[in-house]
Amino acid sequence: MLNDLLTNYLFNKLIDENHPTIEYDRCINKNQRKKICTACQTACSRGIIKSTNLKKIDWYKCINCNICVSVCPSRTIRPSSSTMNKILSTHEIKGEEIILGCNMEDTSGDVKLHCIASYPWEILAYLALEKPVIIIRRNCDSCLEKSSNEELIELNLKRVREFLGEELYSQRIIINDSGSPIPQKHFSRRDMFALILKKSKTTITTLLPEDTSIKLDGMIYRKVLLNRLKNIKYLSIKQGKFGWYTPIFGSRCWGCGVCEKVCPQKAIHISEGEKGTRIINHTVWKCDSCGVCENVCMDKVIEGMKLVYIHNVFIPVKTKIKSAICKECGAPAKPENGEELCMYCYNKRNLAK
Repeated sequence: MLNDLLTNYLFNKLIDENHPTIEYDRCINKNQRKKICTACQTACSRGIIKSTNLKKIDWYKCINCNICVSVCPSRTIRPSSSTMNKILSTHEIKGEEIILGCNMEDTSGDVKLHCIASYPWEILAYLALEKPVIIIRRNCDSCLEKSSNEELIELNLKRVREFLGEELYSQRIIINDSGSPIPQKHFSRRDMFALILKKSKTTITTLLPEDTSIKLDGMIYRKVLLNRLKNIKYLSIKQGKFGWYTPIFGSRCWGCGVCEKVCPQKAIHISEGEKGTRIINHTVWKCDSCGVCENVCMDKVIEGMKLVYIHNVFIPVKTKIKSAICKECGAPAKPENGEELCMYCYNKRNLAK
């Protein structure tokens, strides 16, 4: 019994260090079944992930590429500890730029992951807020996984452009996809000793921001980006607003609350407004535009997503909607119902008749 527990513990520690971890309760497919998500399954080049059965994965075949982390729309998959160490150590990088590359790149870079697609958009934005980021894509054309990863790379770059805005994006994101030389890093003796010391005792706990509320879950990169926004006044950036997505709640929305219940990130909260109204509060930094709210909406009143530029991401985007109160149970009801009954009481009355 003890040996089995010890073996299981050591295996889980190995998984945590060298393979992503899946948080099953946040998966889109567990929250709704109207539109099955297969993003991780499609992105996995080893074919070991089945999106409808995430608890049965042969991690021994995993190559720790972490592309499933980047592609997951609900951030259900947490990156491996070794990958987080590589990425989060960039805050100690010396020099005027941060150089990102893939394992195929033969020149030196500050961070090298399996593929450029392994860098989620949040990390690219996080790094770009500190200093210019050079992304080396010179080997993409000859990569065997080009067809599966190229689209994800473009989507991540598009999202970073939307987040930063055109001007800041052009200043901070530099794509090197030709034979142009990569800037050489120059270190002083003091920097070299600091770099050696850092590499000898790198751990997750020393690389994470000082905010102790940050948990190691699937939203870790989003939380790291949020932590940087909290301290943006200390960076050389004058820009105050950044791009986030929020759902478009149409005029027929009456606040039934289904979207609030199924949102994997708990980004939606519905509160009472003035008489005859309710307020939909959407916390943009929690939202991944996964589409669950739109899929489950029974009245099809969520009309996609819109990009908004916000100064304070901690203040929810508010949408006022018309709503009524059920005369039977006090739950939200459609204002045009006439009898002012919620769906449950309305169906219950019809069955009684």
